[in-house]
Amino acid sequence: MENYRDEILRVENIVAGYGNMPIVRDISFNLKKGEILGIVGESGCGKSTLIKAVSRINGLNTDILGGKIFFEGQDLTKISNEDKRRLLGNDISMIFQNPEASLNHSRKIGIQFTETIRSHRDMSKEEIRCRIGEIFESIGLTDVDRILNSYPFELSGGMAQRVAIALAMVLKPKLILADEPTSALDTTIQKQVIDELLALREKFNTTMVVITHNIGVVSKLANYTGVMYGGRLVEYGETEKVLKEPIHPYTKALLGAVPKLGGELPVGLAGRPPKFHELKDGCAFCKRCAYAKEECECFDNKVTQVESNHRVICLREA
Repeated sequence: MENYRDEILRVENIVAGYGNMPIVRDISFNLKKGEILGIVGESGCGKSTLIKAVSRINGLNTDILGGKIFFEGQDLTKISNEDKRRLLGNDISMIFQNPEASLNHSRKIGIQFTETIRSHRDMSKEEIRCRIGEIFESIGLTDVDRILNSYPFELSGGMAQRVAIALAMVLKPKLILADEPTSALDTTIQKQVIDELLALREKFNTTMVVITHNIGVVSKLANYTGVMYGGRLVEYGETEKVLKEPIHPYTKALLGAVPKLGGELPVGLAGRPPKFHELKDGCAFCKRCAYAKEECECFDNKVTQVESNHRVICLREA
C-alpha cells in the first residue's frame, strides 16, 4: 500500500447504486491531506449516491457493486462494522444537505456533542466543554452556552447548519464528506459556510469532498473539480483549469447557464438528464450535445488524459 502513503482518500473505479441498479459508474479520484474536491452536476446525475458510497454509513442503503475505496490505505469496502464505527465520526465525518438529517430535534445540542465525543474519546466534562468551545470559535459561533442549551428547532436554518458543521468537526476528522452543505441557505449564509469550511481546512488541514450544484461554491472552495453526468465524472481537473478552459460539452453548458454580472445572458440547457434505468451504451449526454455524432451513441466512455491533472470522457478528445 506504499502508493497510498501520502493520500487520505483514493477511489478506484467505483460502481455503486441501489440493488442491482448502478448509478455511479467507474469513478476514480484521489485526494491528499488538505485538498478539497468539488463535484458539480444537475440534480439526478448521481452526486449524492457517490458521497453516500464513499461514506459507507449504515442506513444510507447504497450498495458497492464494484471498485475500491481507500482511506489512508485501508479499503473501506472490506472493513468490519466495528472498524467502520471507529472510523466514522472520528476520522471521517459527513455534513448533510439538511441539518435535520444530522441533528436530533428531541435532544439539546450540548447532549448531542457530548455523546458524539464520548463515543470516540475518554474525555472529562471540562475537556469536552473546552473542545466544543474551540470548534465553535473556529467557525464564528460565539454564544456557546445558549446554543448548547438549545434544541435544534430553536435555531435558524443557517445557525443549525453551522452547528451541524461544528458537530462534524468536533473530533477533528481527517476527511469531511459534505452533501450540498449550502443549498438550503441564503446567499449571505452560503458565503459564511464556505468561509468556515476554508477556515477549518486551514486550521486542521482537513481533506474534503463537497457535492454541490453551485458552480460559485466550487470556484471559491475547491482545489479540484469533478463534473458529473449520467453517473460518470465526465471531466475532472484543477478547478481553475476546468472552469476557465472546459473541454466537455456538458461542462461548457453548465458554465454557460451561470448568470454573470454585466456579461451575456445565461443559456439554458435543453432536455433533461437521463434516467438511470434508461441508460444504454454510449455517451449519456449525446442526445443533449450540440457536437454529437452518430458514433457517440456507441462510445465506450474511455477516459482521456488531457494533461497530468485534467481528464475528460468525450469522443471528441479520445
